[in-house]
Amino acid sequence: MAYSHKRAKLLVCIDNTDHSRVALHFACSKAKHLNFALELIHVMNPSEYNTNTLFGVSDKLRDERRVEVEKVMNTFAAEAQKYAGITPSCIIREGSLADEINKAITEDGNFNMLIIGKASHEASKKDLISQLTSELAGKIMIPMVIVPGNLTDQQIEELI
Repeated sequence: MAYSHKRAKLLVCIDNTDHSRVALHFACSKAKHLNFALELIHVMNPSEYNTNTLFGVSDKLRDERRVEVEKVMNTFAAEAQKYAGITPSCIIREGSLADEINKAITEDGNFNMLIIGKASHEASKKDLISQLTSELAGKIMIPMVIVPGNLTDQQIEELI
């Protein structure tokens, strides 16, 4: 009987922010140290493009938003390759942030940690982190690491 072992992975929430980049660097260092795979996730919020207009305007806005997100994900994936020699997989989902992260973790089963970057000065991001952690804390069965967005690469390496 053949035994199939899937590689453990880290899941990193990504948007086009500096604190996401810091979270990515933390995740890259952690993945490299543990020999884990890395996946990046971005959840598109439908309220950004769903409108009550006719003629497929919301579809066009959704498609344009997806192209933007794909560019960001490709940029971050290239940065992970350059930073740590890791080629991450990318997941783009649509819906509620907490629900889609939970679904991704549940459906895959190989994630060992969720990594989220936190802006150090934006109140709205602080509220998002609080909301996200409270919504996910009782649902996911893996550690959730919140990485301060002002860490330097040297500080990250010292933490690993």
